[in-house]
Amino acid sequence: VVGVVASPWSRRSRSHAVSGKQWYQRRVRGMPSFTTEDFHDTFVDTLKTHCESGTRESLMETFNNDGMSNYLVVYVRLLTSGQLQQDSDEYLPFVEGLYKDMKEFCDKEVMPVDREADHLQIKALTDCLAFPLKLVYVDRSEGEPTELTIPDGSSPTVSLLYRPGHYDILYS
Repeated sequence: VVGVVASPWSRRSRSHAVSGKQWYQRRVRGMPSFTTEDFHDTFVDTLKTHCESGTRESLMETFNNDGMSNYLVVYVRLLTSGQLQQDSDEYLPFVEGLYKDMKEFCDKEVMPVDREADHLQIKALTDCLAFPLKLVYVDRSEGEPTELTIPDGSSPTVSLLYRPGHYDILYS
């Protein structure tokens, strides 16, 4: 979430596309608006505030506030779940046999706050936001870390370090 809000991508005018109610409602389709709109409004207000006059300090203050941070994370989870269910034909082969459908996967693996994001969720979120991302994969094997850019050929401004089971933002 920090990467989305803090990146140069968020400063471009295209970032305000996420503020449109129509765009948002398509992304979280099937979920009651009264349970999701507060998360959307908080995310949009944070994005606009940071884009217009935010500082690194104000961004850190926002993300160190548990209530605010949790609201933003829930919103990103809602978007991810909506994307996975909207384009379930694309994502379902990766969970087939483990879950009866994409809704069950989202209910058990995306929405619970105690669940870490895996590659499928990261891919869905980058697809949803049209947000390019570089993943650096490190495990115990020998050799250089593996790098993956989503989507292929893009020029991401945010990089994540993936160690099995967890993502961290990489600062350069």
